[in-house]
Amino acid sequence: MVESRRFLVVDDNREFAEDLCELLALQGNHATVAVDAEEALQHLEHESFHGLFTDLRLPGQSGVELMEELNRRGLDMPTVLITAYADENVVQRAQSAGAIEILSKPLDIERWLDLARRLTISAQSTLANDAESPSADSEPRDQS
Repeated sequence: MVESRRFLVVDDNREFAEDLCELLALQGNHATVAVDAEEALQHLEHESFHGLFTDLRLPGQSGVELMEELNRRGLDMPTVLITAYADENVVQRAQSAGAIEILSKPLDIERWLDLARRLTISAQSTLANDAESPSADSEPRDQS
């Protein structure tokens, strides 16, 4: 049985982010909304997530800047950038920051759901592989 995975959805359009969270919940996952990079970083100080979906254009730091900050902090997780403004520079910078996928808006929900399913399965596979390693700790931390 696949365990519930935890995802962070960052978008300044709260309604859009909540809709994505509901879709993740329908797949048996838990998702948390953040409306900007600052709020996302606050969540990440207290919780761990198996994946991140972030919009490019956010108040304050952009989604790519958020990804770069996560790298500086050593927080490694699969990240998907969602944007209506993807030019070549943004794509290259997002890939350099570790984006595993860049999705265009308007969002193709079927493609997004397939990606979310693959992330869930990938996280589960990583847990199974890590369980074979005696030093692995793949469960998310909860510092609440």
